[in-house]
Amino acid sequence: MKIALTLAVLSCTATASFADKSILDNKKTVKVDCVKDPNVMVNGNGNNVKTKGTCAAVTVTGNGNHVTVEAATTVSVGGNENALTIDAVDTLSVTGNKNAVTYKRAVTKDAQPVVSTTGKDDKVVQAK
Repeated sequence: MKIALTLAVLSCTATASFADKSILDNKKTVKVDCVKDPNVMVNGNGNNVKTKGTCAAVTVTGNGNHVTVEAATTVSVGGNENALTIDAVDTLSVTGNKNAVTYKRAVTKDAQPVVSTTGKDDKVVQAK
């Protein structure tokens, strides 16, 4: 019993500590400074989120969010019907459905972003 309880507490602690900034609310406007909060998670729905600086990771699991990312090493989109505009990203993964993602370049100089899309009806475009 003590082992199961200890594992449950450790699991919750690890999950909570992954994101420096978690947006759990719905229909909010949030600005995130990636210098202070390098790992950003958008779990809520219908939010307008804007990051400044270079994030380590931006993860979107909510639905119907509008997210503007200045720069991130990794962006993951698992939710549905989100719209993301990304200036710079090294690794982009879109597994949700009906997401619209526009990105420009890699964070790493002279590199190309690594992009994977496995969701249904996603639109992922590299802007010029």
